[in-house]
Amino acid sequence: MRRPSDAVVRSARRRVVLLATLLATAPASASAAGAQLGPQQPASPASSAPDIEPPDEDPLIPAFPGSRATRLRLESEFVPPTSVEDGNDVTTYAPSARLRIAAPVTDRLGAQFIFRYGATFYEFDGATDPFGTGPRRGNPFDEFHELDFRLQAAVDLSGGSSLFFDGEKWSAFVEGRGSTRFEAGAFDDGFGGGGAFALGYEFPKRFQLAAGVAFGVGIADRSLRVRPVGKVQWRVTDDLTIANRGRGVQVEYRLLRELRLMGAWFRTGRTWRLENRRGLPGRLRWQDRQSRALVGLEWRLHRQLRLRLETGAVVKRKFEVDSRDETLSDVDGDPTGFVLLSFEIRP
Repeated sequence: MRRPSDAVVRSARRRVVLLATLLATAPASASAAGAQLGPQQPASPASSAPDIEPPDEDPLIPAFPGSRATRLRLESEFVPPTSVEDGNDVTTYAPSARLRIAAPVTDRLGAQFIFRYGATFYEFDGATDPFGTGPRRGNPFDEFHELDFRLQAAVDLSGGSSLFFDGEKWSAFVEGRGSTRFEAGAFDDGFGGGGAFALGYEFPKRFQLAAGVAFGVGIADRSLRVRPVGKVQWRVTDDLTIANRGRGVQVEYRLLRELRLMGAWFRTGRTWRLENRRGLPGRLRWQDRQSRALVGLEWRLHRQLRLRLETGAVVKRKFEVDSRDETLSDVDGDPTGFVLLSFEIRP
């Protein structure tokens, strides 16, 4: 009997991980019962550093002080084969889990803690290495992991007074962060930390605006990066909302009490620290940048359970391997599709 190849074994393992992540949501979802749904609270501006640059996902703002919430989100994403140079294909699987706990500290101060773990698995099909890094267990790259911890606080600056309109609120937001994003074997090299500060304005139930700065420090190479962050959210009607989604825009429409539809265009991506490779510079990074257009829905299955489905096109994709001093490879991927499925439990 022939022994399966390493590539086949790796492919089977990734599919098992992806399936297990999806199935894990079922028993957890079934156990949610009885508690009152807390108010929804978005997240805050993200910080970044060259070592540990976070995804360009929603840099949302913490809710204004006073909300209490616990959210557990389990998510799986699949990007089918993307053609790159020399007839090579790249397939991506990405399961993740995110826990957020928010609570008021005083009447004017609120805080939240966020923890996220994600894994990304790349499967390459081709006879050559288009990235020039040399094969590693049969693939240029294999498994990537990320751990992210954030502690955020929001303080009400208004104190019940108004500057322009009755009922408006002004707040200040602050965040501290630690994370690591690494290829298997490079755990220590991916560590970094950072923070963010922003000022926010809210016209109750209709409009939110915030602007500030985020900074990140790469511990391994003592690098520093500062960038602007912000959020705009406009509730045009009771059913229609327009907001920025990272570096893009999202339109959301409530079709039914239990069902919301959405469309979006935005840029996203992730950066990981690579394991050292013989004959190549140290402290290499692997970057996967994408521009996406999507449609999706969020369905309230239960007052404590949300299902979210997004699908669409990866309109533009770029893979890059670089160090602080040079770019080793810069490869474009052809357009392809994607699908993302998540369950969020709200006890």
